[in-house]
Amino acid sequence: MRFVTILAVALLSLALPAGSQTSTPNLIDQGKNACTKGDYDAAIRDYTEAIRLDPNNAELFFDRASAYMLKNDTDHAILDYSKAIHLDPWYTEAYLARALAYVEKRDDDHVIEDAAEAIRIEPKREDAFLVRGSAYEHKGDHDHAVQDFAEAIRLAPHDARPFHLRGFVYKSKGDIERAIQDYTEVMRMNPNDNDAITLGALYDQKRDYERAIQNFTEAIRLNPKNGRAISFRGIDYYRKGDYDPAIQDFTEAIRLNPNDAGSFSARAGVYIRKYEYDRALEDSNEAIRLDSKDAGGFLTRAEAYKGRHQYLLAIADLNQAMRLNPSLAPGIQSELQELSPSASASSADAGGNTQSIQMPEGTSEGHIHHKVIPIYPSEAKRARIEGKVVLRAIIDKQGRVVELTPISGPKELISASIEAVRQWQYLPYTVEGKPVEVDTTVTVNFQLQRF
Repeated sequence: MRFVTILAVALLSLALPAGSQTSTPNLIDQGKNACTKGDYDAAIRDYTEAIRLDPNNAELFFDRASAYMLKNDTDHAILDYSKAIHLDPWYTEAYLARALAYVEKRDDDHVIEDAAEAIRIEPKREDAFLVRGSAYEHKGDHDHAVQDFAEAIRLAPHDARPFHLRGFVYKSKGDIERAIQDYTEVMRMNPNDNDAITLGALYDQKRDYERAIQNFTEAIRLNPKNGRAISFRGIDYYRKGDYDPAIQDFTEAIRLNPNDAGSFSARAGVYIRKYEYDRALEDSNEAIRLDSKDAGGFLTRAEAYKGRHQYLLAIADLNQAMRLNPSLAPGIQSELQELSPSASASSADAGGNTQSIQMPEGTSEGHIHHKVIPIYPSEAKRARIEGKVVLRAIIDKQGRVVELTPISGPKELISASIEAVRQWQYLPYTVEGKPVEVDTTVTVNFQLQRF
């Protein structure tokens, strides 16, 4: 995190045409007005002409540097701030402005040097301590950062910014108690939903879920549409075993953001604790549909399948979660060992023969080895027919598609879908090291180009 002060340039009138005779004050006004209108090149031309007329005026170099900063030309801005400092070595604003230009270049050492010069000239400049402290924080020098923020607090005890910055450093150091004290001061002086969330998260680290919930509730009061605060509060209700309010919060988070896979997965986890496995399965499926690359949805769905005694499907999802996030392997492998006896019993018929296993589409997609894109039927294209075709697919032990049955979709697109999918090749799926036949679904999406 870095402290960034926005360089504001107060600006007033249009630049005159090239070649016009005008005084330095008029050129300054024209430059300011051009900056206000976003015409930074014109502003730079005006300030350059003003500098030609008055080459020893440090403020003119400062103003042109500010125009360069607004244009995102940091290098030229630094040159002009340096010229202003050369002309006026006591120009505190120029040191601070150049420090901020160095912030943009991530040059912490020069930031610290310039802020130190500003402090030398004006020892009571709070913003100079904030700039230098932030550079120290960015370098990982937490002790010096804390010292500078503490001095800023001494100089301006009613300003929330140094408390916020010092609290961030304490949080980074793992000093939770001091971080809580500083963020509490921030909330006293400047209540806002984001810092309330931070304070709640700090209490979470202490496992003080009651106070965490209080702060998340305050964040929601300040901003009822803050989905993060609502989700975090739901998580803490879940941790406390208060499942109904947890479900209410995740439901509200989903209402605010229907594409948030995490909220569906979290609500599924609560339903599992309430033994409502069908609802958990429904939410897990939606989480996977929204984000098929996140292992969390597959882990939650595996739990739902276990509750429904569908052990082979649970194993399939655990394996997929492990592929997506290999760091989960140790825990998942031990769980797979526990599930194997139940899976073996449920996968055999009365004669001891292994049957095909049902696999969700989100899981089977991860086993596709070779995929053929369907050819859009010309008649369907002319008729502007589009949509999704869903097929039931049987995949044999070698990973070949041996049977396809249409389930839904425009009839004009079904034949093309079947022709393409029958050429797909899957990686064989195994249970306890033995290949098994898979019963799954495949969705083929036909969409016309928009011009």
